[in-house]
Amino acid sequence: MKLTRILSLILLAFVAISCSNDDDNVDIYDFNKANLTGTYTLTKYETKEVKTEDVNGFDVTTTTLSTGDTFSVTATFDSNNICTLNGTFRIVEVKTQGNNRE
Repeated sequence: MKLTRILSLILLAFVAISCSNDDDNVDIYDFNKANLTGTYTLTKYETKEVKTEDVNGFDVTTTTLSTGDTFSVTATFDSNNICTLNGTFRIVEVKTQGNNRE
């Protein structure tokens, strides 16, 4: 019984010591024009805009949520810094002020 415990502890210590950090040689993705150039299909569109304005001494916060659907769009990123969107999609906007929605 003691031999099993000792061997288990030795095995556990060996495993703990032999583990190395695999994060040392992590490749960082270089986000640049060369790896962005190409044609892509738009499949999702969501935005959230929050504006706070002073109205007669009171802060009024307006939140606008935009969601797109019914996509038939391609986006082409050219190497000369031009993005071309071609196609159609629908955007639904919901504006909220306090507890009121429109």
